Amino acid sequence: MLFELESKPEEYLRPFFDSKNGVWKICGFNDVYSILHNPEALVSDAPKNLTLLQSRSNLDFLSLIQMFNGTLIFRNHIDHERGRNFLKNGLLINSALVSRATIQGQVRKILSSVPLNKEIDAISLISNKIPSSVMGNLLGLEMETCDEISLLNSSLVRLWEPLQPISNYMQGNLIAKKAIELISQGISLKKNHVLNSWFSMGQSNYQLSKSEISSLLLFLFIVGIEETSAFLGNALLILLTETQLNQPNNFKDANVQPYVYEMLRFCGPIRSVSHRTFSNPIILSGTEIPPNSAIECNVELAHFDPNIFENPGIFDPNRGGAKPIVFGGGIHSCIGRRLALVQATSLLQELSLNYKLAQENVNPQWDNHYQPLRRQKELLLTLSHQ
Repeated sequence: MLFELESKPEEYLRPFFDSKNGVWKICGFNDVYSILHNPEALVSDAPKNLTLLQSRSNLDFLSLIQMFNGTLIFRNHIDHERGRNFLKNGLLINSALVSRATIQGQVRKILSSVPLNKEIDAISLISNKIPSSVMGNLLGLEMETCDEISLLNSSLVRLWEPLQPISNYMQGNLIAKKAIELISQGISLKKNHVLNSWFSMGQSNYQLSKSEISSLLLFLFIVGIEETSAFLGNALLILLTETQLNQPNNFKDANVQPYVYEMLRFCGPIRSVSHRTFSNPIILSGTEIPPNSAIECNVELAHFDPNIFENPGIFDPNRGGAKPIVFGGGIHSCIGRRLALVQATSLLQELSLNYKLAQENVNPQWDNHYQPLRRQKELLLTLSHQ
């Protein structure tokens, strides 16, 4: 095991009410699955999105509430379905930019720039760069090189400097709108055209304002980096600790998917999914949950449910059976699922075919700043050619 479970299995398989936090906690695999796939489940995203942005910006929470007037993405007049469909359809338009060949080329370029036979922090030098470059493709902000995506990051840093008064971004003028303006100043007309296509689609098809569209794009970029880089970092940790993965032929095209799915189950990036409610009472494992109750689904514990996964504490890519539910399901499923799987597959194949990983006494240091994510603070390893 790479980490300690919060509870023994017999203590968490049934739903229970956490009176301290006022939330129902669901941990059994079948119960979590049923909630995530239930089309009647409602999602309230504004508090979650504020917390996500806080984890990237290092601003205090009260300042964020003031800055965004208590909301970020799905304000009262933007329902979840409309905002999500806007992002999903926009990603489909730009999907040609994130082909498998493109991602493999980016992975190869990033790895080739890493100094060999020298201890590096893989979290910052490998896993963080791959998601940011690919997310740039996905949004249409990057067409040719990985370096151009730094325009987005540098623009956000400029906005978060202490010298910038928060009052500049009050009264509904979301920080994302200013971020997009700063990005547009540093990119070519071709890339401005891509951004304009997002604005045109959002305004004409979904009746969204430019600031609302910008905030949705910024949220997508942040979430894509946070969650995917966390998973790629955890995948590297598994490569270092599971000796049976050291054989390159494990990661041929025909074989890699079972390993990726087991990595997602064994040490995926998502610990819990909150902000689910139902307008009617629901019954899970014989327990009735009242209507409009706050529900938190513990995806991580569900992946170690012994009723579903035999010997769940053992890494076994050949186990078969239930697939991990880290991407959710139904109408609320992760719109970046394919992207994350292609990134992970490309990274594993490139590393296993061309490099050796080495590190003695691996002791993961988990970052508990943002509880819903399972991610490391850093991962030191040495990279060398096969």
